[in-house]
Amino acid sequence: MVEFSKILKKIKPEAERPEPDIEQKSHVDLSGKARQQEGFGQQAKKPAISPRPSMERATPGAEIDASRIYEKMFALSKVLFFPGVDYNKVDTSLIVAAVAEAAGAVATGDERLTELALTYIIENEQYYLLQHSVNVCVISLQIGVGAGYEMGRLIELGIAAFLHDIGMTQFQNMANLSRRLTHEEYAEIKKHVEVGDSLLKKIHGSLGDTVLAAQNEIHERLDGSGYPAGKRNINEYARIIAIADAFESMIHPRPFRQRYSIMDVYKRIFGQKDKYDQAFIKILVDRVGFFPNGSFVQLNTKEVAKVVRQNPKSPLRPVVRVQVAEDGRQLYEDEIKEIDLSKYPTIHAKKCFLEETQK
Repeated sequence: MVEFSKILKKIKPEAERPEPDIEQKSHVDLSGKARQQEGFGQQAKKPAISPRPSMERATPGAEIDASRIYEKMFALSKVLFFPGVDYNKVDTSLIVAAVAEAAGAVATGDERLTELALTYIIENEQYYLLQHSVNVCVISLQIGVGAGYEMGRLIELGIAAFLHDIGMTQFQNMANLSRRLTHEEYAEIKKHVEVGDSLLKKIHGSLGDTVLAAQNEIHERLDGSGYPAGKRNINEYARIIAIADAFESMIHPRPFRQRYSIMDVYKRIFGQKDKYDQAFIKILVDRVGFFPNGSFVQLNTKEVAKVVRQNPKSPLRPVVRVQVAEDGRQLYEDEIKEIDLSKYPTIHAKKCFLEETQK
């Protein structure tokens, strides 16, 4: 019997979809100017952040370079989530520009950015907080689109999601431990909410009170079991980001544990129905699916396929592209076939594996 994991290692990545270059040397100064910093690999060919959101890329039919958008957000997180930053000098237009471009891509229906947020893994643990912030932003935007948010609210939600863990910059050593935290350490790390509030208040007031409120309440829960205040009446953005935060944390590995399977993640979230907003959980399932785009599935036919699109009304039956035959042979380009599982009731996915693309 052919092992699923061994098959996945043999599958060649799609050449037309390059992964983000997260090891850029040139990155954005918080004042809005590009500057150089040693130790970040090769010179980037493009500036990390444009001064304005490139909304022309979000128009219907326009090409969206998801890898470039992801790179830009990651480059911004490199300088924002760093101890010693003078947040009084942060140019908020950079944050708005990056989030607006991501929001435009997600709102247009392009799935590649979400695929990166779910399947792209950076092995270096020092980048965990940075990538987590980008990914939670993208997943939150997906939920916001599903909730019918117009662009202004999407951008506001995305900013709150992108900055939701800014207080963790003071606790990164503790967060990156290769073991689970003790009770004392967990109590200490909870203070990142208070730290984040003080840091965001230093940033220009154009972020708005809503972003501050969301950051303060992301770890609150509807049953009152959250922190820091044990609230039950929670900011709507915070309710969305709380789900995105929990979901993203579990689908990616940490030094002290392996990643959870997508089904286990949903089981854990569904099992805490009193803590999370059920309407937003349903939107997450509808938008992301049980078999997310970019993941690989083993079909009951023994073939292996890559998930390429979701069927919102049938989350267990996505559209897949078969890349490996039932005998384990990787198919040639002209042999690859696309199957809409919603139209073939006798074919279904048995296993799911979120591809790990590591740097």
